[in-house]
Amino acid sequence: MEKALDKFIKMKSLLLIGCSIIFLSCSNKQEPNDTKNNDMDTTKNEQTQTGKILKKQLENGSSMEFAATEYGKPDFIEAVNAASTILKKNGYVAKDDFTERLKVIFGMQRFKESDLNALSYETGCLQDKDIFQIDESAKSGFLYVDLKNKLITDFYPLPLLINYEKDYPALAEIEKNPIKVQDAVEGTDFEVKRWRDFERISSERQNNVQRIISRNKYLFANSKAEFSWLKNNDQGFLVNLVTVFGYVKDNELNKWVLDHNLIQPNKGNESVFGSILWNKNCEGKIIINSEIFDLIKAETDDTNQKYLSSIADYIIYLRDKDETLPVAVKAEILSKVSYYAQKIVNANVKSFEQVYYTKFMFPLIQVSKTKEWLERELKKYEYYDLAGFKELWEEQIDYNGGVGLAM
Repeated sequence: MEKALDKFIKMKSLLLIGCSIIFLSCSNKQEPNDTKNNDMDTTKNEQTQTGKILKKQLENGSSMEFAATEYGKPDFIEAVNAASTILKKNGYVAKDDFTERLKVIFGMQRFKESDLNALSYETGCLQDKDIFQIDESAKSGFLYVDLKNKLITDFYPLPLLINYEKDYPALAEIEKNPIKVQDAVEGTDFEVKRWRDFERISSERQNNVQRIISRNKYLFANSKAEFSWLKNNDQGFLVNLVTVFGYVKDNELNKWVLDHNLIQPNKGNESVFGSILWNKNCEGKIIINSEIFDLIKAETDDTNQKYLSSIADYIIYLRDKDETLPVAVKAEILSKVSYYAQKIVNANVKSFEQVYYTKFMFPLIQVSKTKEWLERELKKYEYYDLAGFKELWEEQIDYNGGVGLAM
């Protein structure tokens, strides 16, 4: 009996050892499979279109200092796709009225649904040619509108938008060696900076990401928090919204842009201030921003006359120093700006009426040469159909004797 029990114990021990060996064998066989799956996960991103574009951009070196990379339309498409991913991860949900909002902000332009739309930062108008290029400061000069993803963005090379060192480790290996590109003219190779060589690339990337988030959430999700970020970090864009694109439907934005661009001695910003008061739309028509003049009227009183003062300075600048505008355009702007400014004075209290009575209309008749060509334009265009403008003009001539010393 005792021998039988020993035999049973030995058999049970052998059985347990055998099972353990089988289990360990299975575990050891599984480990290589797990490693293989992990390798597939780390290389999966590299096989996507984004990965392919990123690979090319890394191989061509950085464009932080000059346009080393030959960017094409695929680069721009991937930049927009990256922007879309960033926005989704940060809770951006475009409203159904995205297209209508676009027209309110950027004017009644024909945005294409099936392609990228490029709005010029110089003219504010849609462009069809040469929109997928950058200049030597690595900027394209355009704001891109994507109706499919319902967003706007500047163009950014992918290393300035995504953490490629983390998300694309295999591609990041490209930058372990020097990057050389060929000079198309000389036919020789030369070394260019790698993206990894820029110490500020992380902060630059973070700013670009936040810029995309803030612009879209402010304009298309009415986020006041993002408007605050833009005021501190993206001031040029906010000014361009008003002065280039003619967006004047946000009174808070209008006041901020006005206050930051009041004419000051030696500042040389008269033309920028003028662009707040008026702009030329994409059909070439002069648009006087009535919303701006309404704001100035509401903000002007005995204690606050800074806006009127800047308008007066702008009229003198436009009369004497701006040589970029055709005579007909200059006449229309001078007439309309002075007319609407004079209406503000006439509608306000008498305590400052006399101070500004000769600041707007009078400079137009003060210099004989200006008075002659301007009067011809006024009669030609029937005083631009402005109610009471003819009477204001004649009143100024009678009151001031027609011509005086230049201001």
